[in-house]
Amino acid sequence: MAFSRWRRPTRPTPRSGSRTHGRTYPGFHAADAEFAGLAAQRYAGKVSAWAVWNEPNTVLFWAPAPDPVPYTNILKAAYPAIKAADPNATVVGGVLTWVTDYRNLTINPDSYLQQMDAAAGARGNFDALSYHPYQYDITLSQGLPYGDITPVNQLQLRTRR
Repeated sequence: MAFSRWRRPTRPTPRSGSRTHGRTYPGFHAADAEFAGLAAQRYAGKVSAWAVWNEPNTVLFWAPAPDPVPYTNILKAAYPAIKAADPNATVVGGVLTWVTDYRNLTINPDSYLQQMDAAAGARGNFDALSYHPYQYDITLSQGLPYGDITPVNQLQLRTRR
């Protein structure tokens, strides 16, 4: 189950012509971490994994520009709240999409993950890392023979370091 600000009744309003679909950095608060914990408590034994946010390395889900430091701060607030409520729950971090660095609109997942840890101390604040490879021409299982350009191979190269 994903947790990304859906508990609030008011949503940000997109600017005219905005391509962010109204999704903006939410200014995560203690009440949001408390809500994550309450949701984990309520659904303990029914929901085994909680994804904290979705694709924060792209402006489509993190406006006005992706930034690993505030995302990691959200992760660091949600993790102990979820674990206190349900120690058996898996907290999924990253939830990164396959993109390349492009202006201030996207950050590639390797750089984003490194910045999450180096700049904000993400290590130890999630149990699993989610990665969305989005390869439409090649199935994930067939990605290996196609060299370093496929998303699955890029991820494998990064994790071997």
